[in-house]
Amino acid sequence: GSCYQFGLGVAIDYRKAVRLYKKSATQGYGIASYSLGYCFLKGIGVGRSIDVAYKYFKQSANQDFSLAMKETKHLLDEHPNLERRQDRKSHGFQAGHRRDFPHIRKPINRKFIR
Repeated sequence: GSCYQFGLGVAIDYRKAVRLYKKSATQGYGIASYSLGYCFLKGIGVGRSIDVAYKYFKQSANQDFSLAMKETKHLLDEHPNLERRQDRKSHGFQAGHRRDFPHIRKPINRKFIR
């Protein structure tokens, strides 16, 4: 992902960088989770979202990635209710209250859309 984010040997493509970071993050790479969090924090290749950035920073911090620990603490210092919002979103979504979370949409089958 970083090659596409910074244009190292390839043309810069932020969306492709985010896709690759997501793929690596799901495979358990802490640095990819951190990079994905950074993309969401700054709005690089995706819409800016502090909540999603925090989620990925926390995932990376749980894998002992020190930069992610620092970012997680920094976000919690700036947004004290962030942890509570994360818990509320998770609980409400699991309970089936989709109307309370309009920003979480049902996935679209993009198999034939390029």
